[in-house]
Amino acid sequence: MALLPAVGCSKTQDTAPQTKIFGQPPVIKSATLNVTQNTVLCDFTAAMDVALAQEGMQVAPGPFVVGGTYTQFLFQAQVTDPNSTPGNNDIILVSASGVIGASGSTTPNETTLVLLDDGSTSAVNNFTYSQQGDFVIGCTTDSAGQTTCQKDENIPLTSNDPVANDGTYTRGFAFVNLNTSNNNGSAFLHNCIAKQAHQFPQPGGVPNTQLTFRFDAVDKEGNLTTFPTRKSGVVGTSTFLCSGDACLCCYLQNVIGDVINPGGKCRGLPGMIGPSNPTGLCNSF
Repeated sequence: MALLPAVGCSKTQDTAPQTKIFGQPPVIKSATLNVTQNTVLCDFTAAMDVALAQEGMQVAPGPFVVGGTYTQFLFQAQVTDPNSTPGNNDIILVSASGVIGASGSTTPNETTLVLLDDGSTSAVNNFTYSQQGDFVIGCTTDSAGQTTCQKDENIPLTSNDPVANDGTYTRGFAFVNLNTSNNNGSAFLHNCIAKQAHQFPQPGGVPNTQLTFRFDAVDKEGNLTTFPTRKSGVVGTSTFLCSGDACLCCYLQNVIGDVINPGGKCRGLPGMIGPSNPTGLCNSF
C-alpha cells in the first residue's frame, strides 16, 4: 500500500463499524481532531538575493522573511490490535477520511489521509513536496561564500507524530486558502509550511467551511474497524506575512502594475534597489 503525502485512496461510502475476517479486529480506543490557526515564517533572503541579482536589483538590507497563517488539522487515533506481538504490529493502516474539496457530484469521493506512528521520521516514509512559484528556493552556499539556488523538489514532509511505536497514530495537515494577485505570494506560504511545519499544504478549503472525517483501522488480516463518532473541524482564513523589503513584499501580493504604475498599491515603498532604480523599484517609473 503506497503512503502518499496528501491522498491514500478514495472511498464513496461508509462501512460497518467493525468487519471481521480472521483473528481479532483492531481497537480504536480514541480518535481526535484538533484544529488550530498556525503561523509559519521562513527566511528566503538567499533565494531573493540570487533571483534579484540576476535582474540587477537587490533586497533591502536585513533578512527577507515570508510566511503567513493557515489552518492545521491534527488527526490522532489511539489504536491497538489483540493479535499484535512485540516486534510484530498487526495494524497495517490507520486513516482519516473526509470530503476535502468542493464537489458537485451526487457521489462525492472522500480523500483518505494516512496516520502514522513513526515519530515523524520522514526518512522512513519518504514524504516529499515540490516547491511552488517562480522563485527557486533550494539554496546552498559553498566554502567560498558563493550562493546558488535551484528548484527544491524534495522538501521533506512528516506525519507530525511525536513518539514512535506508542500506539498513537498522527497526521498533521495544512489547509491554505490564501489567494494573492501575484501567485508567488501564496506559493511562498505553501513552501514555508512544507519547510517549517513539514505538512502537506492543501490548497483550497473555503473559509468557515466545516469538514468531517471518519477514522478507520485495518490489520494485516483485513479486519476493519471504524470509530463510531466522526470528528469535525472548521477551516479558517489564511493570511500573508512578509518583512524585510517592503517593495518586494507588496509585489508578491499584487500585479507588477501596482509596483510601477503611478497610483499603484506599492508606490512609495522602499526596497528592490538597483543601478537602474536607485530609489527602489516602487519609486522608479
